[in-house]
Amino acid sequence: MSQLDLGQPLLHFSIDGKGFMAKDRSYWSHRQQRPKLLRKVLYQVWDACWAIAPARHLDALFRNHGLLGAREELSIQEIIDRMPRGALENRRLTNFDALINILKEGTVLESENPLNYGFAEESTEAANVRMYKALEVNLYKSEECDDGDYDKLLEKSIRNSPIAARLVLVNKDYEAIKGKSVYLPDALAPEDAGHLLLLTGFGVDANGIEFWEAQDSYGRKHGDGGFIRIARKQNLISDFFVMEIETEPET
Repeated sequence: MSQLDLGQPLLHFSIDGKGFMAKDRSYWSHRQQRPKLLRKVLYQVWDACWAIAPARHLDALFRNHGLLGAREELSIQEIIDRMPRGALENRRLTNFDALINILKEGTVLESENPLNYGFAEESTEAANVRMYKALEVNLYKSEECDDGDYDKLLEKSIRNSPIAARLVLVNKDYEAIKGKSVYLPDALAPEDAGHLLLLTGFGVDANGIEFWEAQDSYGRKHGDGGFIRIARKQNLISDFFVMEIETEPET
């Protein structure tokens, strides 16, 4: 994968309060540290973020253990196909337990079930092929943790691997993000169904704003080459996944 695909240039720079390019006060990201754990930015044709981010999280874990080749990746479509339709409402995920069960059942290689955003009325299962499974999946919720503990665990988890997480509010301001602007919605804005993305880093920009960095699935024109910055405030990242994998996949 080329550096262009990952949006590499000037990663640790942002725009300061005067409109000039300035170096971030701090910045840590897999885009710099371990770019080979990341796959290309996608443009979802419908709200398939609930399959994209967890599949990419699982992919990064297997890749980090040397269990995926450079040209191999895990199937997002397999997760879409396996999701019980009763766990969705207008194709949006309403049941995290159903997703956790699928991650434990596993997915296949992309070559076995390529992404086409197809959406069968009933879930399907692949033929008898190798499955890449999560042995354990934990979902951490900000509402159940102290703010300090939650942030520390989230930061530690990101350092280990890119991770799937839920952004609690997505609105027109979010969809319009360009470059390295930090997303911080109005505190009075109502919570919506949220959006799953892949957290890849964190830092403090040139204006002193703490942020989480994430690879999104809105295409490369969104944010900084498909990566966005989310203010590290107000528990905007309301939930995140921590997984352990089966390092010897079964067939």
